[in-house]
Amino acid sequence: MSSVTRPRGPLPARVYWVRRLLVLGLAFVLVFTLARVLGGSSDGKSSTDGAAAQAAAQTTSSAPPALTYGPTAAPTKKKTGKPKPPPLPEPDGACRDDEVVVQPVLKAPQGGGDVTIRLDVYSNDSQACTFTVSPSTVVVKLVSGKDFIWSSQECPKSLPDVEVIARRTVPGKANVVWSGRRSDTDCRKSTDWARPGWYHAVGAALGGEATDVQFELLPREAVTITETASPKQSASQSPDRTPSASPSGATEPPG
Repeated sequence: MSSVTRPRGPLPARVYWVRRLLVLGLAFVLVFTLARVLGGSSDGKSSTDGAAAQAAAQTTSSAPPALTYGPTAAPTKKKTGKPKPPPLPEPDGACRDDEVVVQPVLKAPQGGGDVTIRLDVYSNDSQACTFTVSPSTVVVKLVSGKDFIWSSQECPKSLPDVEVIARRTVPGKANVVWSGRRSDTDCRKSTDWARPGWYHAVGAALGGEATDVQFELLPREAVTITETASPKQSASQSPDRTPSASPSGATEPPG
């Protein structure tokens, strides 16, 4: 059996160039294929993420607003109240007699009865000091021109003892009750009533300056008595025509 022998020796240059081109082409195909595979995976992931984000945004925008039940708290408004006044000064001791100012105050007094006179007690020197209002430290008198009407010295029981704090701007307060009558040394209750008209109330601490206040004593308002209808009497009954011993209606105070 005969065997075919192949010629030995170097191959032509064309054969080597063909082989080289085939190897390069195969390598190029492999690189291109890998690049396509890897690039496609990355693009797919990006598009998937974008689609998911878009879908989530649409879901959020299309969702109905959340409902709240029950009363809702109204917004609180900041209170803008008036600033608190500064605290009053505390007394640093007793007042001197010469620094105490006593001012009588009367508000629409009416004659024919008791009249309350308020005494505002100030200090013209200390920021605050204590003072005892009493018949031995304060005097109040009422006059009409040169006509003397009444004095707390003749009626000391009208001015009870009371301790007050006298300040420059805020007074201490005390009351003296005038009977509405003239006074005498015994402060009798049978003296004449003071007539309606203009008077002067003078107040002072013993040792201090006097304060003069003019006021009008008004007539006391008359009390209206309303008569009620009496039941009808039968013919057999006769009314008692005997006059009563006590007067009817309001009486005026003696002039």
